[in-house]
Amino acid sequence: MIPLLDSAVRKYLEDDDLGTQALFGERALELVRGYKRDLDRNRPAVLAVRQELARRNYRLTEVRILDLLILSAVAAAAVD
Repeated sequence: MIPLLDSAVRKYLEDDDLGTQALFGERALELVRGYKRDLDRNRPAVLAVRQELARRNYRLTEVRILDLLILSAVAAAAVD
């Protein structure tokens, strides 16, 4: 699965963002690499969420779960 690289995910991954001066492909690749590092760091927790969701008959990939967690974190930060 390919992560959503919308504005919320780009904001979350801002340390990995080469910025608008970079070529589109290079920028996207670095964002995906940062996303992958974050997914790898959080794999046990994401897998636990995936298993619990599956137990409740919701089937999501690890990538979609991380997308939802990132969107939740960005939304919570906007409220603070």
